[in-house]
Amino acid sequence: MGGNNFTQLTVMESIANQNVKIMPDVLIGGNGDGANGGISGLLGLQILQQLDRKVNGDEQNSSN
Repeated sequence: MGGNNFTQLTVMESIANQNVKIMPDVLIGGNGDGANGGISGLLGLQILQQLDRKVNGDEQNSSN
């Protein structure tokens, strides 16, 4: 295994061990629909926040 491969492996192992998030929850892209790319991203983020509140709210209520 070469030096570059070993370095890449070590970095990936470190990321995995620390549970580092490397992918975004919401990805905003322009798939040819013009202005809707940003709006779709904002709507996706809003839905994600609502789901997070619902899940966290349910966990807090069930622990009481």
